[in-house]
Amino acid sequence: QLPSLRRSALGSSPLGRFGRDLGDAVGPSRLARGLQISRLHEILNARHFQGTLGTIPIRLSDKMSTRLGEFRADHDGRAVEITLSRRHVRRDGWPAATETLLHEMVHQWQCEQGLPLDHGQSFRRKALEVGIRPNATAPAGYLSHLDLYGTIA
Repeated sequence: QLPSLRRSALGSSPLGRFGRDLGDAVGPSRLARGLQISRLHEILNARHFQGTLGTIPIRLSDKMSTRLGEFRADHDGRAVEITLSRRHVRRDGWPAATETLLHEMVHQWQCEQGLPLDHGQSFRRKALEVGIRPNATAPAGYLSHLDLYGTIA
């Protein structure tokens, strides 16, 4: 049983209105969608991380079939990019994709704080703090993992 999520400062959703409205604001062009996702990262950064996270490239991938999203760091432990599955955005909608982005931003926070990139105690604590489920959200049977290059779902 998951604990109830903190929603007080955000209204009815831990994602605020952005998870609902983003789909309406985004036109069909990939450039527009990319700009909207970058703006969403900026908004979520200000709202949940006090603007402390660095600017990072965020892209949508047509090739992701087993992951909803992933955060990637380089060999020196610096944040490289966040990728979201385009299929996830289409299939599950912007509220779910926004939660996935926030999940990956918690990994970005771990990286920038020098913490292990995992779904352990620091991840769970921060996830609850920002109002998302404190577990890896992935299709049934899929296990998140940290590979040699610092990619984590």
